[in-house]
Amino acid sequence: IEDSGYESFSSNLQIPFNYDKRLSKSFHLKPSNPKDLLNRIPYQDTDNMDDVLTETMVEAFQNILSLYIDFLQREKFAKLKKLRKAQADLPIAEYRSSIIEALEKNQVVIVAGDTGCGKSTQLPQYLLQAGYSQIACTQPRRIACVALAKRVVFETLNEFGSEIGYQIRFERQKTDKTRVLFLTEGLLLRQISADGSLSGYNVIVLDEVHERHLHGDFLLGAIRCLMQKRPELKVILMSATININLFKNYFEGDAPVIQVPGRLYPIKLQYHPIPGIEQSSKTDKLNPAPYVRVLQLIDSKYPESERGDVLIFLSGIKEITTVADACKEYAEKNNKWIILLLHSSLSLTDQDKVFDYAPEGVRKCIVSTNIAETSVTIDGVRFVVDSGKHKEMQFD
Repeated sequence: IEDSGYESFSSNLQIPFNYDKRLSKSFHLKPSNPKDLLNRIPYQDTDNMDDVLTETMVEAFQNILSLYIDFLQREKFAKLKKLRKAQADLPIAEYRSSIIEALEKNQVVIVAGDTGCGKSTQLPQYLLQAGYSQIACTQPRRIACVALAKRVVFETLNEFGSEIGYQIRFERQKTDKTRVLFLTEGLLLRQISADGSLSGYNVIVLDEVHERHLHGDFLLGAIRCLMQKRPELKVILMSATININLFKNYFEGDAPVIQVPGRLYPIKLQYHPIPGIEQSSKTDKLNPAPYVRVLQLIDSKYPESERGDVLIFLSGIKEITTVADACKEYAEKNNKWIILLLHSSLSLTDQDKVFDYAPEGVRKCIVSTNIAETSVTIDGVRFVVDSGKHKEMQFD
């Protein structure tokens, strides 16, 4: 576009500042001549002129279709402009060149960025634009693989292409032309057992490496051994709460660290201690009353016209079911809430419901385990309620 004579081109957003009809997709209505079209339809009874298709009608239809296509193009351009501006405003955008330069000079790069800085969605795009291909991006959970793949597909305008794909257990969406593949850590481990050198990948991005579980730790060990076998292989470690020294020393201190500070929105913390009467003992099930009170507080403090969904973090499925049932009882009384559950035991169809937008005047309340803590961005969430507890596996 820069070479086409557009003076109002934004090099930062990679799009023109203003909509131009010359940027519209061209289309042709065949046959272009209305007479040719009329000659192709069956014989028309001219005695009843109300049912006769005339050249004027065909020309009017062409004009309406042209205006409709132009309207769709304007709408898409506005969305694209908003998207590119949001990408440019992400904190990680300032470190794009630093990450690419560090990767060119080193085999391993560690990226430590706050939650929401854009590392999971933007880094694969930076690698693509820098000329890298056959990129594998691992995630600890299935929902993160699917959600990130769909988001990157949307941002790269590749909805009808096959450059971005994902692969999870029992489901995959990839072709021979796929350049970026989001997959779970367990699947990458399984691929190592079949292909010890992972010859199908040139870059491996390990996201959320701070989550110390069996698959992640085994994968780190296998990748470190693989790096000695394939010096040309590039590895990127990413996390929001990473222990930098631990991972840097694991790779013999040669890995440069790029820290991405900053958040997109200011965060206000409010502590609501649970009264002693409501605190349950270890044998009793979780008391959902404090969580229902949060919904009541939001209803009383914020008008219905002011949007903002709630995300509640709990430690397990049993606790989620208890709180969700109580919240559903409250939601049935005022019809202002939609209660949704999110945990790994749900099907992908049920998990995807949390990404849908609530109707006007209604808020979503998502009761989730830490599955939604990282790598999954749910639009519209304004209030986050953290129980302060989580379940952790330990190994002797």
